[in-house]
Amino acid sequence: MDINNIKPPGDSDAYLSPDEQPVNGKRDSRFTEATSNAETAEPAAPSLAVIGQFSKKALDDPTKLDTMVRASVSELIESNQNVTGPLLDSQKQSLVDFLSEDPLMRRQVETYLRKALV
Repeated sequence: MDINNIKPPGDSDAYLSPDEQPVNGKRDSRFTEATSNAETAEPAAPSLAVIGQFSKKALDDPTKLDTMVRASVSELIESNQNVTGPLLDSQKQSLVDFLSEDPLMRRQVETYLRKALV
């Protein structure tokens, strides 16, 4: 290739062949339908069975809140045994202790409890 043979840059239409058609808006309409369906969908029911044992009033008591967080974390660990594999009771307890005291995890569980309890 010769340096004198370099073509100057063209506009963006130069890269399209004349037989190409612009993309139609069908994708956009499907996306707007999906987002509108997602917005109008009912919120999912609480997935933790332990939620039924608690009341919203118990969130104000720190000791009850701690019990609620620990029970929720324990149920999460029990329900995900297929991910973690079989755990000994001591391992489960250690994991519950760790996750219940982890500030990020605790905040997430507390936020979930406040939203799920009515």
